[in-house]
Amino acid sequence: MDLYVTFNAKSDSAELLSNILIFDSVRNNLIVKDILDCVDCFNTILVLTERKSHIDVLYQYLKGQCQVVAICGEDYQKSRMQKFNQIKKGDFNVVLSTGQFFGEGAESVRLNVFLSFTLCLLRGNLCSI
Repeated sequence: MDLYVTFNAKSDSAELLSNILIFDSVRNNLIVKDILDCVDCFNTILVLTERKSHIDVLYQYLKGQCQVVAICGEDYQKSRMQKFNQIKKGDFNVVLSTGQFFGEGAESVRLNVFLSFTLCLLRGNLCSI
């Protein structure tokens, strides 16, 4: 997938470019296809992304297609505990979270696949990996 956006690191905001990628429907459809292919083969998947807004977007794409839990640090504590209990019971196919958050309480979770969708700077180019 190629996404062409004129971007000048000196004058443009990296936040803007990040939002362009987070809300890019072609990219998100490819991500969702990969996730659903993994669900078909492996059943339990952890998907990490950098941004809460990307969790929300992916959740909208996935709900109704598989059993998905979206969890992050912005959730109220009661909601987080309910979601962790659901995850510990194995009552999910996909967990969506941020990399900074999911380490807490995740040590007893049995997962078959780990996917990470993030942005990185490679030779002066911002890449989606």
